[in-house]
Amino acid sequence: MSTNRIPAISLEEKTVVSAINLTFVFYLFGALYLVAPAMGWLLILFLIRQAVTTVPQPLKPVHPLLFLWLIGILSMLVVLVVGHLNANLGLTSIIKSSIGWAKGWALLAIFPVLGYC
Repeated sequence: MSTNRIPAISLEEKTVVSAINLTFVFYLFGALYLVAPAMGWLLILFLIRQAVTTVPQPLKPVHPLLFLWLIGILSMLVVLVVGHLNANLGLTSIIKSSIGWAKGWALLAIFPVLGYC
């Protein structure tokens, strides 16, 4: 087995590398279901922090389908909340369903955005 390792440079890379290295530990404790959503949202927070703290640079052109995809995923959240309000399900149910949306459906938009950026 080779002992040559590629060093992780940025905080984002360290996060991904440590999640990959700890895969079996997460499996042992049954946490694999929670790691991908947590890592996706954490990487989005890193991206937002980087966008706020660094000097703006020229953006590369974004494919219009990415915008349509983001609009579709966000509209799912709006429809979820409106559906809960129409059915009088209460604030607790809205919060629980929104958390479920954030760890499931929202990742379908987060990972393509992370791949683009």
